[in-house]
Amino acid sequence: MFAAFSAAWVLPALIGPLLAGLLTTHVGWRWVFLGMLPLIALGLALLLPALRRLGAPEGLAVPASARRWWALLAGIGVAALQYAGQRLDPVALGIAAVGAMALVAGLRPLLPRGTAGMRPGLPAVIGARGMLAGAFFGMDALLPLTLTQLHGYSPTTAGIPLTAGALGWAVASQLQGRRPDVARVVLLRIGFLLLAAGLAGTALVTVPALHGWPTCVSWAVPGLGMGLGMPSLSVLLLGQSREDRRGADSAAFQIADVTMSAVCVGIVGVLVAAAAMDLLAFPSSVLLGIAVLTALALVGAWLSPRAGAAPGPAVPASTLVPVTEFARSRGDGE
Repeated sequence: MFAAFSAAWVLPALIGPLLAGLLTTHVGWRWVFLGMLPLIALGLALLLPALRRLGAPEGLAVPASARRWWALLAGIGVAALQYAGQRLDPVALGIAAVGAMALVAGLRPLLPRGTAGMRPGLPAVIGARGMLAGAFFGMDALLPLTLTQLHGYSPTTAGIPLTAGALGWAVASQLQGRRPDVARVVLLRIGFLLLAAGLAGTALVTVPALHGWPTCVSWAVPGLGMGLGMPSLSVLLLGQSREDRRGADSAAFQIADVTMSAVCVGIVGVLVAAAAMDLLAFPSSVLLGIAVLTALALVGAWLSPRAGAAPGPAVPASTLVPVTEFARSRGDGE
């Protein structure tokens, strides 16, 4: 099931970089973001009727409305940190401190206790999701800019590595779905190691004589790591989450993903801003960003066994089982 989700994701990832590059070149970069609005509206139009037909399971507690305000506070914290990173002046220190406090305060009620410390079990699953997403998407954002700045790539050509990464992600997702006999924690660790190797390999982008072309192929390696790691984490989440907590735990899963991605993109943004202010040479800022993200992936590989350390209910061979059981129970009650 999760392999199918990845296959659905790969088509936009294949077409998106090309379209974004063409729009940036011939129309303007703002239209890349404005062009998302009709797609969002179309997605909502397809999704909302299906959600209404599903209804809500009986006997489950309604989440507290305060959660949305904690989420807003966390989002403000991330925005403040990113803004502070672009200023790089004494005022930025105060903004960063306030942003960090807002982020921590907002996340504490939204994530399971022990997520930051990668406590074995569900907290480690959610923490690993954040580490995996942050390390990948931090470089995914930096790589096209690096190819443009160092090697003069057009916006369209600079998107080629992103397409390679999408292909690697889709291929690995399909392969892991055909090997239910391999432990998910093993696949997760392999995914982190592939991600770390691919991130380290992107350092070649700073070598002038290579003109950036190795990354057009090598970025598929981190994609392979994501294709192994992301579905494995989703299966581990379902296996360790109680039925009445799956909605809240899945929300925490996504929050960790989005938050760490934003934080890691912000970190590389700070390094780029430092290079723009002549505080660092641009190649040095890229290499420093690669080192930080590679270290994050290696820490994820080291801690990945914790994601399967807590006992929980057996994970069904098909992740559709919980859905079909829920649908069957609703049908029996009618």
